[in-house]
Amino acid sequence: RIVLILILTTGLFINLSCNNEDEITQDIELVSGETLDLGDVPAGSSVTGTFTVKGVNLSLPIYLNTSDQALSLNKDFFPAANINNEAEIVFSPEITATQGSYSGSVEITSEDIVKTLNVVANIVEPVALPDDTEVYVNTMEFGLDHGSGISVSDFENADAPHSSVSVTYTLKRHQDKKSRIKVNKTSSKCNDNTVGDCGNAVRIVGPGTKVTILLSGLEADRSYDVSYWIRPDGSSDRSMDVTVTGDTTSPTEDWGGHDDRSFYTEVTRKGIADESGNLEISFEYTADSKSRTISIDDIRVKTRS
Repeated sequence: RIVLILILTTGLFINLSCNNEDEITQDIELVSGETLDLGDVPAGSSVTGTFTVKGVNLSLPIYLNTSDQALSLNKDFFPAANINNEAEIVFSPEITATQGSYSGSVEITSEDIVKTLNVVANIVEPVALPDDTEVYVNTMEFGLDHGSGISVSDFENADAPHSSVSVTYTLKRHQDKKSRIKVNKTSSKCNDNTVGDCGNAVRIVGPGTKVTILLSGLEADRSYDVSYWIRPDGSSDRSMDVTVTGDTTSPTEDWGGHDDRSFYTEVTRKGIADESGNLEISFEYTADSKSRTISIDDIRVKTRS
């Protein structure tokens, strides 16, 4: 700051001052506005919105962050701060999300400057998926050798759920031995009864051994077809229990004396999601089971009318 003091002949003192031009203002401008309104969004779906910000006299990048799990950003910073920068934000309410007004936010920062972008939407009733929509598939292609123990992560790496569906796996092993849930050998006879490399399959052994697949985020009280392929690989007595939420048929599947024991056979059960949109599928070696070398492969779940 420069100050000039002039002494006039009248004896008066006059103070003249001017601001130093090196003093600058730094800021972050929310060019597209302080609020991003995404409108009506069906639960279980996703919608994308865009917003623009610009730095003013900034020397560091602009950073973006949100702590809301229903929101995701396509970038987390703008390296060139002092220009118009555009980013996308995706809002994905779960299918069980409470319907009505939603409010979230994105924190936008640079140096000591903090701005907040408000994100609002109206969550509405989920849109029903068309019949025969595949909501879950697990090919059981684990990429593991015959006899290898299977972990939850192996199941996760082989699955492909619908974007609205989440999956939880629970593995219960007889005597807590990893070998009780393992990869069965590659078969030379595929699901469609053609010769080829069918890849991996799951084998469960020992009373109490159980594989449970829980699908969440489905349409409440809707019917689903649950299909899977079975290969007995032998003519002696062998069986297991299969249960599906809403299925009223006997859980026991007896594959003893099966004529095409070297081939896969497809089984389809009708399941009904519960009031919370959950559907549980389990394969269990019970006290009465004889599931030695039964292969379970290619599980699929589809919507039905």
